[in-house]
Amino acid sequence: MGNNIDLSKFKTYVPSGRTNDITEVISLSGGRSSAYNLMMLLNGGFSNNPNNIISFQNTGKEDETCYIFLKELEQEIGLPITWLEYSLTEKFTNDLIWSSFSYEKFINGE
Repeated sequence: MGNNIDLSKFKTYVPSGRTNDITEVISLSGGRSSAYNLMMLLNGGFSNNPNNIISFQNTGKEDETCYIFLKELEQEIGLPITWLEYSLTEKFTNDLIWSSFSYEKFINGE
């Protein structure tokens, strides 16, 4: 854990059915509310399982301050935050999306 965070200041949250036998994933939005939820989970023992994952889904549309906040948060908690980024390849777009796309099906919710 980072040196500057006193987890006792946060409520404790432990999801029901938690065991150390399974890997859990918490997804951060990059804002203060999701960081607060992370702190409650850390206070409840989330970091006790080294297989647990903290992830951030980067859309590339976030404000730069979000990225700075996440890097600082990662340093403070002393745990890695895994960044996931979406990338469409031309082959995927052409072969899997547009080849089967029908505007009529889209309008009809099919």
